[in-house]
Amino acid sequence: MKLNLKDSSFKTTLIWFLKVLAAGIVSLAVLSVVAFFYSYTGIHTTNTTKATDYTWLPYQRMNNMKEGFSFIKMDKNGFNNAEIRNDKIDILLMGSSHMEAYQVNQNENCSFILNELLPEYYTYNIGISGHTIYRVADNLDNALNKYKPQKYVIIETNTIQLDSFQMKKVLSGESSAIKSYDSGVLFYLQKIPAFKPVYNQIDNWLNTKTSSESFSDSPNIENIVVGDEYKKTLFDFLSIIASESENSRVTPVIVYAPNETLSKDGSLVFRTNDKFLEVYKETCESLGIIFIDMSEPFAEMYSEEKKLAHGFPNTAVGVGHLNKYGHRTVAKTIAEKICRSEGK
Repeated sequence: MKLNLKDSSFKTTLIWFLKVLAAGIVSLAVLSVVAFFYSYTGIHTTNTTKATDYTWLPYQRMNNMKEGFSFIKMDKNGFNNAEIRNDKIDILLMGSSHMEAYQVNQNENCSFILNELLPEYYTYNIGISGHTIYRVADNLDNALNKYKPQKYVIIETNTIQLDSFQMKKVLSGESSAIKSYDSGVLFYLQKIPAFKPVYNQIDNWLNTKTSSESFSDSPNIENIVVGDEYKKTLFDFLSIIASESENSRVTPVIVYAPNETLSKDGSLVFRTNDKFLEVYKETCESLGIIFIDMSEPFAEMYSEEKKLAHGFPNTAVGVGHLNKYGHRTVAKTIAEKICRSEGK
């Protein structure tokens, strides 16, 4: 009888375990199907060229219904370009997830529109998530050597109030690259569409600090002082962009696309601090960097079309990444600036 009881207990436990396992597999499968269409970015691996910290897998499909609506495919290099021409690159576009433009269709992003507005120049986009201006500056030399743009390197940023600590880390060569999992368990787990959303939610729960990519400038404060030490650090930092562009015989362009909010009366407000903006503009001018402030073009678009540069129908108003209207306005402003600088 004791043996029978043990056998019965073992069988009950085994059956229970198998049921739980089967339920888990079915749940994971259903969740993966939903995640694949709702928000799927796939796998990124270390960029061996060091032009960026990482790239997505070649021809990686990305589906997004979380922030905007888009279904796109990366190019053979793992970047968001609708096509790769066989001829030379004239304009290299760099930046963060705003330029990666996972939130809009490929014919709605900045690089695609630039190729339409400036057909005589080929723009190639290597913008990618997490690559704020600190990572761009750190990778710039490798990016220019790899892609060899003939005319311009355009760098997007959503802040001009930079972090001195981060700038000094880049200057000292101590800035850390964004990590990728190129092999092992985590690499293969990323192939399961449900894994990354669950992993990211747990990571966000454990780490509630705001990432540098979502950092926005502080509003105007009358008694704020932009000190000499900050100015020198900023000069040295932006000198990296100026000197490496000069070495590659291209013109550097920094595009500041600030986040906007709506006030209670419906007017548009930017969180740009005028003192930091003035120092940034003066530093760029002294180093021969073309600086484009998108505040006025964004304000004009809102005034004339009642459209915001950020936000989507499935997000809060004006919150998040550049939408198709923001991309269109950025591309148009860049094209106009290039044409004016070349006397066209």
